[in-house]
Amino acid sequence: NVGVSKEAVKYGDKEIPIVEYLCKTTYKEIGPSAPMEALKAQVVSAYTFAKYYNFDVKKSLHAYKEDFDYAGSNIYKACLDVLGLTDEFGTPQAKYLDYNGKAAFTCYFASSPGKTASSNSVWGGDQYPYLVGGAPSPEEVGKSTKEITADEMKKYIESYAKENGLEITLGEDPAKWIEIISHDSAYDANTGYVTKIRVGDKWVKKSTGETTVNQMRGNSFRCNLLDFAIKSHCFTFEYIPA
Repeated sequence: NVGVSKEAVKYGDKEIPIVEYLCKTTYKEIGPSAPMEALKAQVVSAYTFAKYYNFDVKKSLHAYKEDFDYAGSNIYKACLDVLGLTDEFGTPQAKYLDYNGKAAFTCYFASSPGKTASSNSVWGGDQYPYLVGGAPSPEEVGKSTKEITADEMKKYIESYAKENGLEITLGEDPAKWIEIISHDSAYDANTGYVTKIRVGDKWVKKSTGETTVNQMRGNSFRCNLLDFAIKSHCFTFEYIPA
């Protein structure tokens, strides 16, 4: 769809002009050297994403390159094309993705393990029937490794427990603190997006003393417990004794 755009986006606690917002978001997400059509696609996704949130976007929801001097860049040219502008001072007529009369939820990410994840895998539920996952990526799949000490992992778990009003019991053996229960096969038969992971031995709600399930979704583990310490919820882990 094409519609008259908001001229600014509230990002965190700042009002940012729409061209600046889209250029700096696109730079941080895919970089200035991506092909022009890829840049345009990212701009459309970023604009639709902001529109979905009524142009009031939390900083935690995506990356942003604060000091990018976008004037004259390919990203700037892609942005003007998507907004139907000749410069950044006109009235934008933005292109965006629509689903049943509303802006679609166009989440995006920097890398994938070979296939996209379903929205159910990431957030649970079926509120985004168009995000079914399984779309192959043409990019080469790279691996990264993150080392987290037992003490650091314990602090992550304790911080998560405190923030959520939980008491999480951990055993003496750090090798048993976490366990991947299930995953899909986005990368191969043994590695994929983690759909369920066990954390600790027992979770108790402090307010009621009620024992609750000590499992969570892989993306919640990555984002909420590990505070984005790893890039994706497609992961495996190995405990290496000191």
